[in-house]
Amino acid sequence: MDINEIIERVHHIPKASAYKLASCLSEMSLPKGFRVLEAGKVETDLYFIRRGFARAFIPADGEEITFWLGKEGDAIFSLKSYTDNLPGYETIELMEDSDLYRLKRDALQQLFKEDIEIANWGRRFAEKMKADDGQRQ
Repeated sequence: MDINEIIERVHHIPKASAYKLASCLSEMSLPKGFRVLEAGKVETDLYFIRRGFARAFIPADGEEITFWLGKEGDAIFSLKSYTDNLPGYETIELMEDSDLYRLKRDALQQLFKEDIEIANWGRRFAEKMKADDGQRQ
């Protein structure tokens, strides 16, 4: 899924703002089994799945309990790490070879200060993630 489609899915913003946001992202290709986030670590970057599939899990009684599945267009991040700068409880692993967009928290925070449209996009992103709270976070 193209980054512009992902941005638009969250909230419509003017083309100039969308371009600024997209220009702060880097693309990465990662193999099946790669752990994008690790439980117990502070992971503050945001990722969006361009192509691929991921799962979030926690260890419990010697097993892995999967509690979220992510598909193309979905966001990968640790809410606890992003908002509180604390270690997250989840591990997120790629279930197939995948392409991700990476957005560093510091770059996003700077965009929030510079562009009200991107700040509003970020607010809508947070609201949508909160609405999905029962499904993942």
